Amino acid sequence: MAGDKNTDTFALDDKDVIYSVDNALAVGKRVTVIEQTGGDKVRRITVRLEV
Repeated sequence: MAGDKNTDTFALDDKDVIYSVDNALAVGKRVTVIEQTGGDKVRRITVRLEV
């Protein structure tokens, strides 16, 4: 989806949220966001740089 300007908002300080953000993240970089909810009802959000 190159060129799309989709935005999402995530409250990373919410209860039952675990997050991981790539430490090389910088303004203007393209990222992939993966959101998962397991059987334990914990929401896992991963932000990775696009390759």
